[in-house]
Amino acid sequence: EQLPMLQRRLIEESNYRGVPVIVATQMMHSMITAVRPTRAEVSDIAAAVMSGADAVMLSDETAIGEHPQECVRYLSRVALAAEQTFAFEEYKLRLRDSDSATVPDAIAYAACAAAIKTSAAAIIACTETGTSARLIAKYRPNQPLYGLSNKETSLRRMALYWGVRPISFTHGQSHKTEVEEALKIVQARQELANGSRSVVTGGHSTRTPGSTSILEVREMNYR
Repeated sequence: EQLPMLQRRLIEESNYRGVPVIVATQMMHSMITAVRPTRAEVSDIAAAVMSGADAVMLSDETAIGEHPQECVRYLSRVALAAEQTFAFEEYKLRLRDSDSATVPDAIAYAACAAAIKTSAAAIIACTETGTSARLIAKYRPNQPLYGLSNKETSLRRMALYWGVRPISFTHGQSHKTEVEEALKIVQARQELANGSRSVVTGGHSTRTPGSTSILEVREMNYR
């Protein structure tokens, strides 16, 4: 009987610490044999998403189930629908005083605030390990969040973080060239009009983990 409350507390604590949290096992257990989920399963998935989970995961449903593709489709549809009602303002109240005394976390917090103030169309994190994208995702920005890295392991890791859209690109020799390339890629990917603003984070030392120390608000004019 304590399980729902414990699950919520674990999700909230993970959110507060900026640690990715996955709700897993028996999410759509009936679909091991059934062709559609039950009302209870759909409600459980939606509740996990709206509580602040970074990801929901299938196990038996796709490992030994009879309808693995249908399971993934239903899970995606339910999660996307639940995200439309995510209470951003309520979530942000839970993060009061959660920012740690580090430069990367300060940059992440400021990036989300700057994106709101400047009506940015996107937030871009140029990252080696994916950490800066994770820190930005912690604050659940309303804008699309892109994590750009040249490391396959980092791209795979970022796929689990809330709202992060991983993109593979080649890090530039300098911060300036890196940002220019990142802006071009995101503008093309999102089909943004010239003049659209984007908030970009990165570091003077490209290819160096933990060096995020720069925040820029840039206009995209590459079309």
